[in-house]
Amino acid sequence: MRELENLTKIRVRFIYIILTSLMAIVLIRFGYMQLIYQKNIVTFVQIDQTAHELNRPIIDEVKNSFAVNLDGFKEESTDDIINSGKTDVASLSLLDIVYTSCKNGCYGRPAVYLHDDKGYIFYKNNDGENTLLEIIRSSDRWKISEAFEKTSE
Repeated sequence: MRELENLTKIRVRFIYIILTSLMAIVLIRFGYMQLIYQKNIVTFVQIDQTAHELNRPIIDEVKNSFAVNLDGFKEESTDDIINSGKTDVASLSLLDIVYTSCKNGCYGRPAVYLHDDKGYIFYKNNDGENTLLEIIRSSDRWKISEAFEKTSE
């Protein structure tokens, strides 16, 4: 009988320790979230959102400097291209074009617009020139068909 009481005490103590640990984790998490929201500490999501907002006027200026009709085209983010690269090998060549286009540096992120087997990449390089790359998709890869540059106003 005494052994059963000791075993029960050990189990109760074990459960108590586990529940106390879980409660501590929940309280720490809650406190961390309160700190972030009350002190307006910047998170990675906010940084990405701010970068997107700052990039939009740059890309709009570049798009307006070229007379390109983007009806039917869909803007693709680099994250979308990376995710599609898991199933579509041609997306990897598109990603390569996007990254090598800014090898000498550019303002913000390049904007990629795709429709079927045709697409455009807009960006502003470090020299301040607006750049448009017209791309086409062959059987298993994307290629640059034409490149245009205009001096920014």
